[in-house]
Amino acid sequence: MSKLLTVSLVALLAMSTPLPLTASFAVAAGPRCNTDHPCPPTIPDPGNPGDPGNPGDQGDNGDSPDFFVADLNKQMLIACRVSGTPEDLPNDLKFRNIGDLTIPAGTRVYWMIKESGDHGYFVVPVDLPVGHSVTDEDVLKAGLPTTEHCYSQIM
Repeated sequence: MSKLLTVSLVALLAMSTPLPLTASFAVAAGPRCNTDHPCPPTIPDPGNPGDPGNPGDQGDNGDSPDFFVADLNKQMLIACRVSGTPEDLPNDLKFRNIGDLTIPAGTRVYWMIKESGDHGYFVVPVDLPVGHSVTDEDVLKAGLPTTEHCYSQIM
């Protein structure tokens, strides 16, 4: 009976003890680096050129980084508006880069004028730097007032 009581007590203590919430990094990291599984390249420590204790990689005198860091907050955005000739009811659309990045040539843009039902696609013919515009001529079925709202989206 005392053995049964001891086993029951040990089992009860084992169930009340919380399990550790740590993961095994050896399993999570995958196979170790060897001849069959080479290690991925490491990014060099840029260091601090002003700190004599940690000068970093001085191979290129610190003029250019050894790797590229993308700014994920930058976007390609484009706006459109009714524009062109004839002045009273133009049938052209003007597209302007209002984003943070150059829009490359060949980029497709969907445009729509809700009031008239006109819509379609425009392919940017040349690289379009930030703040620059390009016109798509004679694209509207009928001339529209320049006050019509044009919506556009890069595809």
